[in-house]
Amino acid sequence: MGRSNVSLAEVMGSKAAASGSSMRLSNLADILGDAMPEMPKNGVGRHRLVRALQQRFGSNWRSLPGVKDLVKEFDRSVDMENKIKSISAIKAKGK
Repeated sequence: MGRSNVSLAEVMGSKAAASGSSMRLSNLADILGDAMPEMPKNGVGRHRLVRALQQRFGSNWRSLPGVKDLVKEFDRSVDMENKIKSISAIKAKGK
């Protein structure tokens, strides 16, 4: 499963959703193929995601409607995970 050419359905994003192949983080492995890096939920993972998207879709990947939302989705996921960690770190004081 090597790197394949970018399809028009991938680039269009919302129009690709109608055909059943929307671009989400959950199917990122299918989009990137063998170039899928390990992405921890932090700044390093965000950097790896940006580099992988740039390699897959070219230097103008941020202007593609189906691709630019992947980074926003990753950022929301990281924010949510950080909030959950901070909430779970709160300890109740016993009397």
